[in-house]
Amino acid sequence: MIDSAYQRPNLVLSILTVSIIMAFKYFMPPKREQIMGKLFAIILTTAFIAQASFAEVIKVPVGTQAASKQDMVMPRNGQTRDSVQEQFGAPEAMNNAVGEPPISSWQYRDYMVYFEYDRVLHSVLKHTAQNLDNAAE
Repeated sequence: MIDSAYQRPNLVLSILTVSIIMAFKYFMPPKREQIMGKLFAIILTTAFIAQASFAEVIKVPVGTQAASKQDMVMPRNGQTRDSVQEQFGAPEAMNNAVGEPPISSWQYRDYMVYFEYDRVLHSVLKHTAQNLDNAAE
């Protein structure tokens, strides 16, 4: 699932609104402070609700990701580096090990192979960009 939110304009508007209200509150006589406090709470609450309501959520079911490549043969978990190279050939790129235990990766055209020490930890299909306008048809 991919979540995407476009909230920056609302955030700027919220900050500007809060700043203006705080400036008015500072310069108002004491009797109006109670009214301004309530007004401030109402506007702040409205601003946060507005931010949440403008968020866009895009859900992509896991089964539809790289649907054409789901049957592709990839290295299996536990396979050694030598057997992967023998069966699938040399990778396009090799990334050095990072962390403890050391995790490294090999990049092939359609997938990535992650190793822990010299054994396959996981094989992952690469994302293939699609034209979303044509995908909906």
